[in-house]
Amino acid sequence: MKNKINTKFRSIYDQNFSLEEENKILSKEIENLKNNIHEMIPGINSNTSNSFPMLTELQIKINDYIKLLCQDIFFDLLQPNLNLEGVIYFFKTIFNKINEVTKNYFSPIENVIKETLFIDFLYEPIDNVLRKAYQSNWKSYFNEYQKMINYKNIMIEINKNLNLNSDIKTSNKMIKEFLEETSKIFFLCYICDPQIKININQIGKEVRFNNMIHDSMDGFIKSKQSSTIILPLFYKGKEATNESTIIKSQVLGKDYVLPGI
Repeated sequence: MKNKINTKFRSIYDQNFSLEEENKILSKEIENLKNNIHEMIPGINSNTSNSFPMLTELQIKINDYIKLLCQDIFFDLLQPNLNLEGVIYFFKTIFNKINEVTKNYFSPIENVIKETLFIDFLYEPIDNVLRKAYQSNWKSYFNEYQKMINYKNIMIEINKNLNLNSDIKTSNKMIKEFLEETSKIFFLCYICDPQIKININQIGKEVRFNNMIHDSMDGFIKSKQSSTIILPLFYKGKEATNESTIIKSQVLGKDYVLPGI
């Protein structure tokens, strides 16, 4: 009996010793991962010129993009030449094409990880590490990403389907600048942590105006007035709430008259 007890104790001791050694190895691996993530966090490494914008800075960029650039191209190019359907087509086409390029750029590495780990989606810790990795050298990644966008073909398609009466050189210059800035916003939103999502499917939908979730693109809109979404909601995290909203959907009232009508 005594020998059995001693053997049992010895077995337990050996198991504990083995577990302690495994814990030491795991602890070192965890510490290495922490250090790697720490080095990837914007502002930590010495290359400050490549630092990824902080969330507050990115929010300002998005606000300026919607309130300034999108407003400029709306009033200077779209409003004088198009009807409501044309305006919707313009923004929806550009947003969808840039969004498709964004997905195609990031999906290969994400698919490899999912196939390697036999998972259907990236777990949050893996997703976070990937975003930090992208952020660590985001300008180089962005240069490669932009090479995937055929700006010329998009401009040709837009000019073919929309009757823009303005000077072709001027309109193409405006459209190209808008495409370049849109691609940058989409790229930054995708690799931001938390990710900033853009609800493209909203564009063109009819809604009842609610100043809690909508902003008027031009002029005053009464509460519950029938309106059309022209520019989509930007929000951070998994769900769109008042707290997670970065910028509201931009709408035009149904009674808004464009010269192109």
